[in-house]
Amino acid sequence: MSELFGKPLGSGALGDLLRRELEIGEQASVLTPPHKLGTEIDAILYQKLPDGRVYPVLGQKVHLNPDLTEK
Repeated sequence: MSELFGKPLGSGALGDLLRRELEIGEQASVLTPPHKLGTEIDAILYQKLPDGRVYPVLGQKVHLNPDLTEK
């Protein structure tokens, strides 16, 4: 696997949803729940590859303020 991608998503709500909804080569940005202190939310970019699995794109995690503006 290319060094551009992390470990593929496994079974579960997010992995199942993205595998079903994305076409090969398509990407989706997913917001995480707020961090413990409520001061930050992450947006993680995922991409569906030709093997049919969905991978996080390394280096494409963005930290956002709770109002969804970039930090």
